[in-house]
Amino acid sequence: MAGVRKKQHLRAELLPAARSYLDSLEGRLYADLRQDFVMTSVCPVDRVDPLEFETLFAEMEAEAVDLMREQSMPQERIAFRRLADMRYAGQEHTVKVPMIGSPIAERDITEIKESFHRLHERAYGLRLDSRIEPANYHLTALGVPGFPGTLSYALKAVLGKYLRPPCGRMC
Repeated sequence: MAGVRKKQHLRAELLPAARSYLDSLEGRLYADLRQDFVMTSVCPVDRVDPLEFETLFAEMEAEAVDLMREQSMPQERIAFRRLADMRYAGQEHTVKVPMIGSPIAERDITEIKESFHRLHERAYGLRLDSRIEPANYHLTALGVPGFPGTLSYALKAVLGKYLRPPCGRMC
């Protein structure tokens, strides 16, 4: 931790009592930030306009960017992963299908459906001719710290409310 303090020109240092906590705290400075979002909307894939898919994911992405910015993560360091829990109509069991394309276009729907059939067959051993319906939409937002060299936004995100230098504000 002393090395981090020197690199960032900090005048104060927070030292936890237990060594394992120190390791964990230091590890958080280097770890990616992750936010997961889920939205439920059940409608057969054949009846969904690709624009509806795109709108759902765009709303979740905007919320993710806001949350990441609150944690001092620059927008250019945020990556997204889109998935949907999909199933055959009338069934309960789902498989996670990557939602390719950004923005999602009409041509991507065919590939998404084929991907679902392959994943379902791999998981459950069968492929049906039934309608396909998404049940949940998942978005994972990953904020990647800018290393090597700068820890300032990670320090503010992890230690901001606990670390107070002698001047009484983050210097």
